[in-house]
Amino acid sequence: MPDSNQVHPLDALNDLSSLIPRWVVSIVMLALPVGATALITLGQNFKNDLDYWQFWGGIGLLFAAVAIQALRETLQRRNEKSGGTEAVRLRVAMKDALQPVAELTAAMTELPQPERMAHKQQIAQQAVGSLCLLLKDVNRLRAVVYEITDKGLECLAYQGRGTHPKMFKMGSERGDKALKMVDEGGQIFASNLDTDELGPAYQGSGADYKTFISVAISTQRHSYGMVTVDAPSAGDLVDTDAQIVMFMADLLAIAFAVANDA
Repeated sequence: MPDSNQVHPLDALNDLSSLIPRWVVSIVMLALPVGATALITLGQNFKNDLDYWQFWGGIGLLFAAVAIQALRETLQRRNEKSGGTEAVRLRVAMKDALQPVAELTAAMTELPQPERMAHKQQIAQQAVGSLCLLLKDVNRLRAVVYEITDKGLECLAYQGRGTHPKMFKMGSERGDKALKMVDEGGQIFASNLDTDELGPAYQGSGADYKTFISVAISTQRHSYGMVTVDAPSAGDLVDTDAQIVMFMADLLAIAFAVANDA
């Protein structure tokens, strides 16, 4: 049985090649054919041993240049294949996670206005479940959809670790900053709350997360709420995760607009 921990030689070589500056590789790839041509030219008369050494040395450099170029192309194809596989996996995951949100939103347009308000919570619950699916590699992730009410930002739906998220209360520093961000249609990404210097208002309820992404649910005309994800370990959320949360916020903005404005 093959050892699953064994590193493929091409992977090891790829890791090693990544440490070599590109300009060095470019110079070597240029110098090898030039040097090979010069040696072959000098040694082509075969008058003495030096000529033989020069000629066959030039042939050796040509083979080395061809071998290195072939190896570069092999590593490039391997990287493209690996990247392509990851891209396909992400596309499938995005479709599986986001399609239910889109379908529920589309179905809501056929409902009477009173039923749309109840349907909105179902969409919010599907959205947080989808975020947990898309960000499944983030340890102990929590996803929350907040809605603006006359009290502040109240939790409409959540999934993940912990207890029911606390509201962002209007009139408190924390609540007013969050409401201002939502009203401006903004977003905040804190990779590490201990070092990002966002201020005490962004420490949240304080308790069990060190990184978070918050994005306003808004259109050009109205602001409706906020979608946020957080995790206990600093650095567990990255820029790619922020893009996913922003996309989800756009989907939710459509659903909230249909529910509230129609």
